[in-house]
Amino acid sequence: MGYELLLPELAAGALPTTPQAQAAKALINKLTDDECDRVVNFAQVEELARGRLVPPRCIRC
Repeated sequence: MGYELLLPELAAGALPTTPQAQAAKALINKLTDDECDRVVNFAQVEELARGRLVPPRCIRC
């Protein structure tokens, strides 16, 4: 997960910086497995992860 959400931007030539990629991964890590299965864009990841301090146990993300 994560790469799939950012493929359109990557295909358009956008390449995140290392800090941006790390921040994105940190948000993804805050999602549950079910949430990982449901999100279809990064805006949903940001909304679901907002306000969570400790990431749940997300094995597949």
